[in-house]
Amino acid sequence: MIVLGVWLFLAVATFSISDPSLDNATPRAVENWAGPLGAVTADILLQFIGAASLLIAPPLIIWGYVAFARGADIIPDEKTPLEAALRMALGPLSLILLAGAASIAPTPASWPFVTNAGGVFGDALSGFFLSLSGSIAPIAAAIITGAAFGVVGFAAYFYACGLTVGRVEDAYDAVDLFVRRVRRFAIARYDAVTRQDIHHEREEEEFSPADLEGDLMAEDREPPLVALGDGPGGQPQHHPQGQRRSANARRARRRANSPSSSLTPGCRRSIFSPSRERKPRASFPMKRSTRTARMLENVLADFGVKGRSSCATGPGRHALT
Repeated sequence: MIVLGVWLFLAVATFSISDPSLDNATPRAVENWAGPLGAVTADILLQFIGAASLLIAPPLIIWGYVAFARGADIIPDEKTPLEAALRMALGPLSLILLAGAASIAPTPASWPFVTNAGGVFGDALSGFFLSLSGSIAPIAAAIITGAAFGVVGFAAYFYACGLTVGRVEDAYDAVDLFVRRVRRFAIARYDAVTRQDIHHEREEEEFSPADLEGDLMAEDREPPLVALGDGPGGQPQHHPQGQRRSANARRARRRANSPSSSLTPGCRRSIFSPSRERKPRASFPMKRSTRTARMLENVLADFGVKGRSSCATGPGRHALT
């Protein structure tokens, strides 16, 4: 039924008066999408029931879908249910009533047939009821008859399609439930994204790129000078402030290399760009530095100056104490 309904709809929707049919012999090719048989079928339907031919396909598609989705077990084997028989009878009747309403309505200028938009059956039905109007004005009689045909015809048509009041309410409830679920899902996603943005903003406030750059620059600073032999084993000991700066620099490097660290687009380019390779400084052995300090003390002692020379880890950094 589904295939038949789709085929009929294509045949009527793509009808062309120039296609070959029973009353039009022409050698030209068929333009109808349903083929030659579709062109002939559409010509017959449009001439008999007019524009109501477009309403044949929906009941067939709906009936076929219900039978396919629910199976044949819904119909008992011993007899056809009264409801199914009533729908089958009301289907053609509703189409004839709607054809009568189309015949009373104004006919479009592009209508290709000599009959009105309701076809032969529609013209016959509307003409019969308009002849019974008697003394009523023709315009009023046409409006009343057309409205009655339309209301009764659509009511019968919807019942033939299975669109009862209960099923319409069920369909409305299903659509309303679907809309509410979509709305809840959208609200949940919006809240999740908002919470994630707030979490990122808090992380950026706790760890700003300016602090990172300051910590990295502090790493290049040398610790203050200290006296030799202050540390255990005679090794030089850095000032606590220098140790704290070194620890901050190491912590900044760990944050920069961590995949979880995020930098805002407003950071300076120097942070994003790869660090320049620094040339290694010339190492200055500690023993040589100590020996130089002792020589300096001896030279000063020859001139009667008593003092003590201390050195840092870099070359040429001596202080007299």
